[in-house]
Amino acid sequence: MRTHVITWKTIPAHSELWLQSHELRHSAFVDRLGYDVPSHDGIEWDQFDTPRATYIVIEHNGRCAGVCRLVPTLAPYMLKDVFPELLPYDPPAAPDIWEATRIAVDTSLPSPVRDAALRALIVGVQRFGLANGIRHFLGLMPVAIFKRTLMRHGVTVRILDTAAQPIDGITTAAGEIVVDPATVERLAPSLFLAA
Repeated sequence: MRTHVITWKTIPAHSELWLQSHELRHSAFVDRLGYDVPSHDGIEWDQFDTPRATYIVIEHNGRCAGVCRLVPTLAPYMLKDVFPELLPYDPPAAPDIWEATRIAVDTSLPSPVRDAALRALIVGVQRFGLANGIRHFLGLMPVAIFKRTLMRHGVTVRILDTAAQPIDGITTAAGEIVVDPATVERLAPSLFLAA
């Protein structure tokens, strides 16, 4: 597994992998979950995919195995502009708070590889946060997914469930995903075992 931090400046060096990450998002959010989000020709893309976004992309055997989009809260972001009612406070605009969305792992991979890709994605996001002075990421997902994908791997998440709402019949909430070096120390060694 290799972790790539892709920005608009570095897309040309990772163009195929970056394209695959948007195809993976389409597979996850349009095909599998049926989200009504912008997509075209097998690619999912929305108004928050701007030059301010950074992408953590996990590569396995030359293919995109996982992706997460990171957006600073000083720029337009999903929880502020689309789902502000899911925050129990005013949407923040601070250099040490970013939003993490479009988290997806390739479900066609064998279970051990899929789990390793998720751990690599968590570590990649956490390392980006540590390197950039980020206190926490805001995330938006069903409460059960917060627990099954992040908290199960020891990530500290403060689920803001006082403002949770059903979306498509599923209890969905915002959460503060804490950036913590202990998370990296706990998960990073397991990546070598999975390689």
